Amino acid sequence: SAKLKPQLAYEVTPRLLPYAFLRAKVTNTSDALYLPGAVSVFLDSTFVATSVLKQVAPGESFDLYLGVDERVTVERKTLKERVEVSLLPGLRGKTKSTDYEFLTLIENFTGRRITVTVFAQVPVSDREEIVVESVRQEPADIEKDEEKPGVFHWQLNLAPNQKEELRLSYRVKHPVEMQIQ
Repeated sequence: SAKLKPQLAYEVTPRLLPYAFLRAKVTNTSDALYLPGAVSVFLDSTFVATSVLKQVAPGESFDLYLGVDERVTVERKTLKERVEVSLLPGLRGKTKSTDYEFLTLIENFTGRRITVTVFAQVPVSDREEIVVESVRQEPADIEKDEEKPGVFHWQLNLAPNQKEELRLSYRVKHPVEMQIQ
């Protein structure tokens, strides 16, 4: 048994799941080596999760994922999915354009200030016939993942009962005869 001081934060990927996952970043402050295996996690003397721990050396930091916290609500709505087909053939024939716009709502009912990382993604094309353009994120202060093209995240600090609205929009253009997903 060990008492550790966690840095708690939430991670959300609304495109995949409408849930906020609680993550605890902790440091092994003891002189003991933590062996790999299952651990029971208590937060403020309340059981919150069973997790798996890798081997952790003294002084090493590690993450514990504590599951969904339903006191942080996540809702993602499709605001627009509009398709247009050009009637005038260009240099490459007729073009199909699809405009997408999404709204994500995050609300904090935990009773304390929290940090939430919201991950989002826009399509990335490796073919010149498929173009992704007019990408807009609101709020605009985002961080891009340099190792994963098209992936970015917002870092939010939410007060108790605070709601944040996040918008993402983009256009995908390609030849009409090409099927894309």
